[in-house]
Order: sequence, then C-alpha cells, then structure tokens
Amino acid sequence: MKIYLIVLLSFLGQWVFGQSENRIEGPVIFGYGATYEIEDPDFEIDADQEYKVIFDLYQKNSNPEKINTSLNTIARFINMHANLGVDVSDMKIVAVVHGSASSDIMDDEFHNEKYDVDNPNADLISKLQKAGVEFYLCGQTMHVRNLDRDQILEGVNVALSAMTVNNYFVAKGYSQL
Repeated sequence: MKIYLIVLLSFLGQWVFGQSENRIEGPVIFGYGATYEIEDPDFEIDADQEYKVIFDLYQKNSNPEKINTSLNTIARFINMHANLGVDVSDMKIVAVVHGSASSDIMDDEFHNEKYDVDNPNADLISKLQKAGVEFYLCGQTMHVRNLDRDQILEGVNVALSAMTVNNYFVAKGYSQL
C-alpha cells in the first residue's frame, strides 16, 4: 500500500510542479510576472489597442520578506500582452498604493528599520517603472502611517489621495483592475 501511495504522490508532484515548465519569462519584466501560452483562446486580444489600466494596491504581503503578489500581477499583465504583440508604449499602467501596501514602496533603509530586511519589492518596482508604470502613493495613507517622502522609493509620486488618483484616471479612460 505504501508503495502505491509513494508512486501516486510522485506522479501528482510531477504533474502539478511540471506545469511550471511551460512558464514564459519576459519579454519585458524578467524575474517576475511569468506567464503561460494559451493555445487557441476563444477571446483574442487586439495587439494594436491601447491598454489603459489602474492597479489598486491596498494590501501588503503578510511576510515582509516576500514580494507583493499584486506587483507581480502588474508584471504578468505587461509580459503576457507584450508576448502577444502589444507594444509596451501602448500599455498605460498606473499603480495606486494605499493602506498597508504602503510598506511595499518603502526604501530599503526604512523597510529595514521596520522589518529587519531590505524591501523585496524594490527591484520589481524599479523594473515596472522602467517599463512605464506610474506609481502613486496616497498622501492620506502616508500621513496616517507616518511616512516621509524620503522614506519611499525613488520615482513613487505622492498624491492627495488614492480616491483622487483613481477618479482622475478613470475619467481619462483607464479601467480599474
């Protein structure tokens, strides 16, 4: 009986973990946002369309040593659309950061003071910014959580509020995810 269980678990492990063999890295953000090819999808994208998207980040990872999965989702969005021919310049992406996710945009020095570890999101955020993603920190969150501008990552903009940024970009034709 034990041998059958071991064989079954081995087979299931290969099947579950073997799925990652088909993961596609990049072509824009490497090391994050891996995707899978979908053969013969019923819904095909228009590679010539402009994609205007707001990602609302309000929750941090409970483990301060791990990246925020919502940030990885932004990288995945970019990579999967670029893999299908959408030019990066046609992806207008805004990341609105508020609530506990504000810890994800802290610079390494301040993140280290709070959590005894460098910010694991810093590299990914830098790569996303290089790909054109605009980051906005809610100013209300900044004050409630006692953050100063010099404690946040370079290139992160401070706004009056997350609500204001979301409203502004929705009015400009962005979709909120």
